[in-house]
Amino acid sequence: MASEWQKLALGDLTEWSSGGTPPKSNPEFWGGDIPWISASSMKTGRLSESDRTLTPEGLKRGSRLTRKGNVLLLVRGSELHKRIPVGIAVRDVSFNQDVKALCAKNGLDKDFLYHWLAGNETMLLSKVENTGIGAGKLDTNVLKNLPVLLPPRPEQRRIAHILGTLDDKIENNRKTAKTLEAMAQAIFQSWFVDFDPVRAKMAGESPESICKRLKLTPEILDLFPDRLVDSELGEIPEGWEVGILESLAARRF
Repeated sequence: MASEWQKLALGDLTEWSSGGTPPKSNPEFWGGDIPWISASSMKTGRLSESDRTLTPEGLKRGSRLTRKGNVLLLVRGSELHKRIPVGIAVRDVSFNQDVKALCAKNGLDKDFLYHWLAGNETMLLSKVENTGIGAGKLDTNVLKNLPVLLPPRPEQRRIAHILGTLDDKIENNRKTAKTLEAMAQAIFQSWFVDFDPVRAKMAGESPESICKRLKLTPEILDLFPDRLVDSELGEIPEGWEVGILESLAARRF
């Protein structure tokens, strides 16, 4: 029932911790197995990987580890002028000084906390301050004083479960799109940079084998010439040409 909901301050429901950055000049601190979360790696709501990683020594010398299930919130950076990066750690991760880690307590469900922050992005954007150097900033004290309308724990879990199911579908679609993009880039490289269909023809490979190996249809394979010729940029398919993009785009075909 709505009468059972409580209005509490976010700071009373969470414990906050700050991260850090080890000296980047020391290679012994970087390239380990510990994901190091920063603004650039907060693209999804499920945080488990990053383009930068720490060694255990790097973690001790300048960063902090937050446990699986804690919520990470970007509180400083240029991204804050456009969106509020927030995510839940699905494994233990480290994080930098522009990120805060929030641990739910006092009856607050961790997944509900994540969805509350993500769902209040418009309100949080209104709290962003300008640092004067182009970056935005969320004041920690302001955030801790935000009122949270908190339902009973079972209701929190039901709400989080419904929203989490939608998040899972979004994440699966993102992964599928990323896989398809990588496949498309590989095919483009093979067909139009390495000219594998032409090279296969020159090597005497059968059309059936070429189509199967290079994921071509016979109709598309027929569009590729049978040999390569020299050009100022190296070998290109016979009948193709090298030109300036602006001139080629202006042609009427």
